Amino acid sequence: MTTVRTTMLETVDGEQFHSRYHLHNSSFYRMSEKVIISIKNGRQGIDVFVKSNDGIYDFVGDVSFDKSDSLKETANVLFHSKGINGFRYDGDTIIDIELDAKKAREYKEKSFFDLDF
Repeated sequence: MTTVRTTMLETVDGEQFHSRYHLHNSSFYRMSEKVIISIKNGRQGIDVFVKSNDGIYDFVGDVSFDKSDSLKETANVLFHSKGINGFRYDGDTIIDIELDAKKAREYKEKSFFDLDF
């Protein structure tokens, strides 16, 4: 039987929550009952966590921003996740990315963090 190992983290307003990820130097913000984001000092991105059925917040992806070419008047938004099922672009302003939180969690559970020692 595998023991699920979690770490206790805390939002900026003092609310504690469990996560399978152990993060340092990050500020956590509750966006809704089931979504918490993390912003790390010096990083150009946001980590996204969703609450699973067992009450543990799982990392589902991160969004980062890049403006490396100072000559162009454009910037890049990059999204990374092990749980992407697909996406939809409305042809104008919205990109809707469907995430499978279970798929992202299963990827994490294969890592050393959740193994029995």
